[in-house]
Amino acid sequence: MQAAQGTQHWVPWSERQHAGEAVAEAKALGTWIVVAEQTTASVRPEQLVPVFPACLVMGGERNGVSPEAIEIADAAVAIPMLGMANSLNVATTAAILLYWLSAPFEDRTQI
Repeated sequence: MQAAQGTQHWVPWSERQHAGEAVAEAKALGTWIVVAEQTTASVRPEQLVPVFPACLVMGGERNGVSPEAIEIADAAVAIPMLGMANSLNVATTAAILLYWLSAPFEDRTQI
């Protein structure tokens, strides 16, 4: 999967049969693991204090993130929602969370 055409040439990525394999491998390499999931320990996106390198793990709308990934994660984040729904499209979730993960590096003096 790639975020934008051509980025696969400069953004490292890999494919695994099971997400848990990729998460465990990243964790073993010292990567900070954050899961997008509603857990008792989840924080709001603005409360994240990112550590890099980071691995953002997102699950499907039906099943969410696997219990194995949640177990080894360093942090869990949940996007607060109003109304009856309690899940977002994965692309929307990724956009929101990637913004918050990169926010500490934004030069706000240029806005």
